[in-house]
Amino acid sequence: MDVIGKPIVGNKLCVPRQIDINRRRNFTVKLANRLHLLKRWPKSTYCISDYLQLPNLKLILIRRAPRDVRNSIGNRGNLTWTGLDGNVKTQNIDDEDIDYTIEKGTEILDQLEARDEVIVIQFEKLINETEATLRDLATYLGVEYEAQMIAQGTRWNWMYPKESREGIDKKKA
Repeated sequence: MDVIGKPIVGNKLCVPRQIDINRRRNFTVKLANRLHLLKRWPKSTYCISDYLQLPNLKLILIRRAPRDVRNSIGNRGNLTWTGLDGNVKTQNIDDEDIDYTIEKGTEILDQLEARDEVIVIQFEKLINETEATLRDLATYLGVEYEAQMIAQGTRWNWMYPKESREGIDKKKA
């Protein structure tokens, strides 16, 4: 949790798939995940309660309309994981898993939104009014807005290299 030389350190995790209020991943949970026994257990070794203990914590919640979350998850098509044999396995994401993600995620975000050290951003505004949203974020974080924030953001997006090269297609977001 200690990082030297960086004025602001961030950790982006999605609720509830990657991080939960009190549940965290450990060796036993990781093994059960490999066997695909605990597919709804968060992947983070820290839980939100751990982060809430940090001094100077500032939460940035990005909320998206449940309908859009449902479409986004559905468009991905499959869950993938590496089994104990080292082979990548896939499974369709069913409506029950999508419902769980939306309901549990909404519950967690609602709980966090009530805290003092939080700013809430609507996903659609982040995509469609990027500069204004980043200016608000910079003010919240106590740093000066720089135009490079937009240009550099896509540069480091290794999960979506096409978007890093071509930019985000706002019609598809």
